[in-house]
Amino acid sequence: MPACGNCYGSGKVIFMGAIEVDCDSCRGTGLVGEPNTCPDCKGSGTVIVGGSRGALGIEDTCDTCKGTGKVGLPDVCPACNGSKTEIANAADLQVEIACTVCAGSGKAPHARKNRGVVI
Repeated sequence: MPACGNCYGSGKVIFMGAIEVDCDSCRGTGLVGEPNTCPDCKGSGTVIVGGSRGALGIEDTCDTCKGTGKVGLPDVCPACNGSKTEIANAADLQVEIACTVCAGSGKAPHARKNRGVVI
């Protein structure tokens, strides 16, 4: 009996799938890099207000960075363009499955004979 044309007689085919995973470059955040240190509070998140002419000032939350000590935004990840995901390497997703044409037998399926259907 002739071999199956789909699996070439092996009874198996390689299935290659694709799956989205967290981007390796940005660890799934969509952003890379760090914000800059706040120039007003020098990264402390607080500033001294008042206190002119020798009077003591009061420590307050920095208005520029809202107390974080950082300003600006990180850059969009160039690897995923900010999507946070990437397609996993197709070579890692190869799975050997039974051929669906020959049901894993490796033999060519039987041709159906037209027996003339009467309607």
